[in-house]
Amino acid sequence: MTMVRVASRYGARTRCAGFTLVEVMIALMVFAFLSLVFATSLPVSRKASRMNSQYTQAANLCQHKIDQLRARGYGGLTYTELKNTGVIDSTPTSAPYSFTGVDGVRSILDSPTTEIRVDTPTTTEVPISNVRSVTKKVTVTVRWKKTSFGSEVSEMSLTALITQ
Repeated sequence: MTMVRVASRYGARTRCAGFTLVEVMIALMVFAFLSLVFATSLPVSRKASRMNSQYTQAANLCQHKIDQLRARGYGGLTYTELKNTGVIDSTPTSAPYSFTGVDGVRSILDSPTTEIRVDTPTTTEVPISNVRSVTKKVTVTVRWKKTSFGSEVSEMSLTALITQ
């Protein structure tokens, strides 16, 4: 701190250069306000990060399952083939099939449900009839609760065409 000598008509007095109490109080109020704004934005960013992570995990699960089904090929899209190769759970035994247990989806997402549907494509999806007869439409869907305490459900779904 610098000492400054101030002369006045009442005599010389010494004044310390620095901040006044009012300046310090204003600075503390600005700091407190900015800290409060920052602190309230943390839960929002954490929630957004968690949701983004869940969607990424679901998309990866769907893509992985589509890749497994493509590797099985057109003839391997039966319950017996898919169960024996570990692509689907043992129940249910008819479509839509589940893969919640075989891929450990419960350890990744909150209250997940998974399904695989194997259908014949529609005429709008594959307009040529002789191509449609040797093509199967596979849809992989993952549903999960956004939070463990809420009831809002999110869903990710991918579809692929597998030909003979």
